[in-house]
Amino acid sequence: MKNLSLFCLTILLLGACKNTKNVTNLNSEQIANNAGKVVKTIFTLEKTACYGTCPVYQLNIFENDSLTFAGERFVGKIGLHSKKLAKGTVAQLSKTFREANFFAFKSSYEANISDLPTTIIAFNDESKKLKITDYHGSPETLKKLEQLLANLVADEVQVKKE
Repeated sequence: MKNLSLFCLTILLLGACKNTKNVTNLNSEQIANNAGKVVKTIFTLEKTACYGTCPVYQLNIFENDSLTFAGERFVGKIGLHSKKLAKGTVAQLSKTFREANFFAFKSSYEANISDLPTTIIAFNDESKKLKITDYHGSPETLKKLEQLLANLVADEVQVKKE
């Protein structure tokens, strides 16, 4: 009987290990998910490619003060990574975005110019959502908001010189 119990326990543990996932196989929502609870994305920031070595990545910031960073090209960390932010970071960022009147910006800033990277920024504030495509010509206030989010992953984006 004792051996049967030990055998069953071993089978249960092996089954539990089978369900363990590597971070690189998860999407950002799954990484930010806390104990099965749905975690809302509050901010996203995406930097697209240019003809040169512009950093290419996507950043998702969640209501639980966590973020995911997906580095694609010309960044210090390639792949999907996550980290916890200081408590209250998302609340402070939300306040800053509201004070900057984020929802008054146009949804697109375009120009007939080639070889610039595009920044796509989005804010999901309770019942309001706005996604902005910033290629060229956006207001300085918007640029500062983009930089606030980008600063959260400065270490991940920075390519280390050897």
